[in-house]
Amino acid sequence: MMCNSNLEIEKKLRDMTRRNIRIPSGIQLCRINNTIKMKLSSIAVSSNMQEDASAFEGWALALQSWFKYHVIISWDRPDLINNEHYHLLH
Repeated sequence: MMCNSNLEIEKKLRDMTRRNIRIPSGIQLCRINNTIKMKLSSIAVSSNMQEDASAFEGWALALQSWFKYHVIISWDRPDLINNEHYHLLH
């Protein structure tokens, strides 16, 4: 994914909430009109879901509810798919 809209979206979230919101490094967002393409790193999809980088569902819901964006999620397949934290359909 060439486009990176993380800083733009972080700024919009900070302006809206007045909080220092940072999108986790394992999540890359690309905004095209009213669509967000959310690309997850292999580390994000194979980490504990309670870690920031793996809490992508919360970010997707927030972007949908606050900005009315349509969110498309994709991810890099981890090297080790038998990891206890990797539960995405593949």
